[in-house]
Amino acid sequence: MEKKYSEILFLAYVEKNEKDFLEFFDKFLFFLKNKNKEKIVPKTISLFEKKIENFEKNKKTKIVFGKKEDKEKALLKISNFKENFDPQNIVFEENKNLISGFVLKNKFYKYNSSAKDKIFELYKNLVN
Repeated sequence: MEKKYSEILFLAYVEKNEKDFLEFFDKFLFFLKNKNKEKIVPKTISLFEKKIENFEKNKKTKIVFGKKEDKEKALLKISNFKENFDPQNIVFEENKNLISGFVLKNKFYKYNSSAKDKIFELYKNLVN
């Protein structure tokens, strides 16, 4: 039961803004109290906190770039993908194998704007 309730809290956390989530959370606790399920609150909250911790850790955005100007382009581009990439939680990686362009990635999403990827896509289109 605690696992299901922690999942409900987590979904609300992800989908709602902070104010709406806090309101939902208060109603959720009130619901558990009315159902005489106050005993499961600590375990539910603990599971919920672990889900948040994993979620936030996996949202870390990695920017892989070949040249410094590509790093700047990536930082500009990331603002277009705020719902997928966290601009406040960025790790940079320089990769000399990238001729030009960049790759934005986290556990959930990947945006590839490298020359290597574009050349490969062109090759696939020519072969098929």
